[in-house]
Amino acid sequence: MVTHRRITTLVSLLTILLGACVTEEGQSVFGPSSLASFLTGSLRSASAGSPLPTTEACGDFSWSPSETMAGTYSGDFSATCANDVQLEDTATGILVGDVLNITATGTATQSNLPPCPFTIDGTAQLVNGTIELEYSGTTCLGPISGTEILTAS
Repeated sequence: MVTHRRITTLVSLLTILLGACVTEEGQSVFGPSSLASFLTGSLRSASAGSPLPTTEACGDFSWSPSETMAGTYSGDFSATCANDVQLEDTATGILVGDVLNITATGTATQSNLPPCPFTIDGTAQLVNGTIELEYSGTTCLGPISGTEILTAS
């Protein structure tokens, strides 16, 4: 009987202690443990300003998502692709488990060319404390694709 009481007391104590490690917003004090915890504020390319690895790649990603309804995020989006093509407008993501399915649409611009539409589709996952985004899409100048590492800022 004494052993059973000790085990019950120990389990109760651990429950209280672990419960104290969560903020009012439901986030662990030990840091983000799910992709959803990163999806507030601003996300930016970890290697902003670095040369693009291929002529189909984009970089300098910036997205400012906010949750519009449970599991759906939307906000201003921008990126720079090869040949200094600037992408700007809105990106929307739907969180399914630990994967965020993202679609960005808007206007692509480049000096001396008229603006044209772009579309990017991708999936993002949490990898070692950063968000890894695999994407592909099109602009009026051709296809784009690649992998970009995003961090919360």
